[in-house]
Amino acid sequence: MFFRPVLGVFLVFGLLVLGGWFVLQKKGNVKTPAVDDIQEKVQVAASYSFFVTVDGIGLNVDVADTPEKKAQGLSGRIGMGEDEGMLFVYDAPGLYTFWMKDMLFSIDIIWINENYEIVDIAKNALPDSFLQTFQPQKPAQYVLEVNAGFSDRNNIQIGSRVDFSEIFIGSKFKELVFVVDAKNDEVIVLTKEGGIIKRIKVDHSPHDIALSPNSKFIVTANFHSNTINIIDVQSLSLQKTIATGDGAHGVVFSPDGRFLFVVNAREDTLSIIETATFTQQTKINVGSYPEYVGVIKDGSKVFTTNLSDGGSITVLQNIGFESKVIKEISSDVDPHGWAISPDGSKVIITTLGSNSAYLYDSSTFEEISHFDIGAPSEFAAFRTNNEVWVTNIGANYISIIEITQNTILDQIAVGETPHGISFSSDKTLAFVPLYQPGEVVIIDTVERKVIKKVKVGEELHNAVVVKSR
Repeated sequence: MFFRPVLGVFLVFGLLVLGGWFVLQKKGNVKTPAVDDIQEKVQVAASYSFFVTVDGIGLNVDVADTPEKKAQGLSGRIGMGEDEGMLFVYDAPGLYTFWMKDMLFSIDIIWINENYEIVDIAKNALPDSFLQTFQPQKPAQYVLEVNAGFSDRNNIQIGSRVDFSEIFIGSKFKELVFVVDAKNDEVIVLTKEGGIIKRIKVDHSPHDIALSPNSKFIVTANFHSNTINIIDVQSLSLQKTIATGDGAHGVVFSPDGRFLFVVNAREDTLSIIETATFTQQTKINVGSYPEYVGVIKDGSKVFTTNLSDGGSITVLQNIGFESKVIKEISSDVDPHGWAISPDGSKVIITTLGSNSAYLYDSSTFEEISHFDIGAPSEFAAFRTNNEVWVTNIGANYISIIEITQNTILDQIAVGETPHGISFSSDKTLAFVPLYQPGEVVIIDTVERKVIKKVKVGEELHNAVVVKSR
């Protein structure tokens, strides 16, 4: 592949340069994008596979963001998967011309305008059509290469829409939602509007997810592979895999970011991992079948919620590798998910074995009160110091609790098996993964109403929201 703007911003090697598979030529009186402009637009997308939809049909696409990558394109590859493609991005519409130099398989070439509508399609471009060029009838700003036959098989036509605009994060301020899918072994990255940016493969059956305090890393705890995965937020790439223990389930960072805590449910232990290099690790015995682990805001205490033997809460003094158990709280209600109030003074713990959620003083772990919310609950999140949102996995709604008055302010119907919950940074949106339908529900927290449901997977557990830097 070779990109040759008419205005000559890039060095022109000539039509017959070896190693490229097509020439892209811009015609017309249109501003030519500079290299830095293109690189900025695809800053996050570069070199990674992203998810787009063409008239509702999903594709994983690679983004070419430099002249070298464009010159290489798909040349030399023996083929692509049926759900794969390559996307080329330009700052302004133009008539971009392609050829099939050094291609080994046939493709469809799809031109897309600035409104994300298909304006032309060259079907079944053959490798032996070298020197023949393919040019759209109308200006396009994006070009998508897919396997030959994709357009006909999926009835893709001129006027069909392509949804990929949300992959271009660049340096713009955005918030991303990370959701774990235990069935498909994925972390699904979405915009706060619900657009899918990327699917990141992780180890078997991720159940919980945590964000580092500096927002650089996402960590998943993978129940059936007994591991955690470290994901770099900026590049959206898997960085490291660490074995912890049997049944890795809950995960959380210390507030100072120095340590990572992981509970191993099937061996009743808490793994403590230093985060400077993610290499040193120690284990501490906790209660029976711990599923989640939390840490209070000042970092002085770590606690685990344990399901077996009637249920219990184990409280530890956090002193890194020397942490020790200081309190065991017996319970017959199967304590589960948790949340810390913004001021750090309170901890709420949900239950699977009753219709109640329990509120504790974070310094003493003495019970303050409990709330009847009508159904078993999985997780919770504080919207303010006194307003808590709880996911009722045993029903189809979110309960909103006012903790000072011990009252339910509202219940929002969201769909079957709401599991985790996370808020946008301004707390105006809530994101609720539904375990069974595999949907993410987006809620307007001011109006307290569902504004969107997005089908993204099959078995969703928890979610975190990351503010892009």
